[in-house]
Amino acid sequence: MNRLIRKEEQALQQLMDVYGNYLMRTAFLLVKDHQLAEELVQDTFIIACDKISQLHDETKLKSWLTSIVLNQCRSKMRKWSWKHIFLRHQTDDWKQEIDKMGNPEEQLLQEFGNQQLSQAIQQLEYVYREAIILYL
Repeated sequence: MNRLIRKEEQALQQLMDVYGNYLMRTAFLLVKDHQLAEELVQDTFIIACDKISQLHDETKLKSWLTSIVLNQCRSKMRKWSWKHIFLRHQTDDWKQEIDKMGNPEEQLLQEFGNQQLSQAIQQLEYVYREAIILYL
């Protein structure tokens, strides 16, 4: 943490390596847009770098970063333009998942169930979707 306070580039890179995927997943599940999620995570790291001296307990770094990304998502979702745009949930790696599973019938049923669950979660209001995503 001292290295981050001193603004060392390698420390920031390590922070991004450790928490980047987690924050990206969280942001994507909340805003339902890959590019927007990337933007919000980048903003999160910028804010974290600027305000790292405000974090007094290093053990709470992950929850601190999570709260920053959540606030970024909330802020973006409050804007009218984002409330009225229909964003699709996309699954990029479904073929790889199917290859890992057993027979084709089981694969199809599992994928269908996952898609139905994902669609149901994505249709919830933001506050409920946030609670479910944070629980996962």
